[in-house]
Amino acid sequence: MKIPAAPPFVTGYDEDETKRIRALLFNQFDLKGEIPAEEPRKPEPVEKPMPEVFTGPKYEPPDRVLTTRPHPMAKAIKGGLYGLALLIAILIAASFSNRGKFYLENADGALHVLRGKFAPTGTELVTSLEGMKMVNPTRGVYSKKEAYLIVSNHFQKKADEVLNEPGGPDFAKINTYLKQAASHAPTKELRDLVQLRLNGMNFLILLHRADVAFTKGTLPDLQAAKGYLDKAHLYASMDYQRDLLGKRQAEVGRMVAELEAQSSPVSELGIGE
Repeated sequence: MKIPAAPPFVTGYDEDETKRIRALLFNQFDLKGEIPAEEPRKPEPVEKPMPEVFTGPKYEPPDRVLTTRPHPMAKAIKGGLYGLALLIAILIAASFSNRGKFYLENADGALHVLRGKFAPTGTELVTSLEGMKMVNPTRGVYSKKEAYLIVSNHFQKKADEVLNEPGGPDFAKINTYLKQAASHAPTKELRDLVQLRLNGMNFLILLHRADVAFTKGTLPDLQAAKGYLDKAHLYASMDYQRDLLGKRQAEVGRMVAELEAQSSPVSELGIGE
């Protein structure tokens, strides 16, 4: 049999193309030679994406919402604290109300004046008026003004009784009673009236001491009398008191001048005669 010939190694579309390809395949290359340098390739420009412009409202995350409920025990404690505060307020109001209440009570031959404590209940003794007794008190509770008026009038009456004693007035006791009356006077007008009586009492005491010193007649006693009269000016509130003081001071001054003249060295030598 006749073996058919092998097909050509390279074929092209036409004869010229086939020759060109064969020439390239059978071309000889020198591997030891220099490799021609390739020109660097310029990187292609990369277009950056333009930033998006957002003109709407800025997004904000929603607020955190607590979904936990208060513990039942916390509500009970809160309610208890409110109840305690209300109870304290009621107690304080009741204490102030009780503090403004006064009571009169007959006991042991005296009239006891009681006042409510700073507490919802209870009383305490303010003073005891010896020898005084309330007959059928009009009511059980008195105001401070009413109770203190009774006390002030009682001490003024005691001062009047001492003033009219047969053996002579005890000025120290009268002064004590009037001071107690002034301290319990419920109004300024009443205090001023009692103070006027106190001033008159002090005026009489100083005038009495000046008279006692004047009757002794010595120079030191007359000088002491002059000091009593000068101090009495502080308590002279009436015109007749001022006139009386002026006369007494003039008389005491005259006696002092006579005694000083008699005791002077010039008088003893007879130079003045």
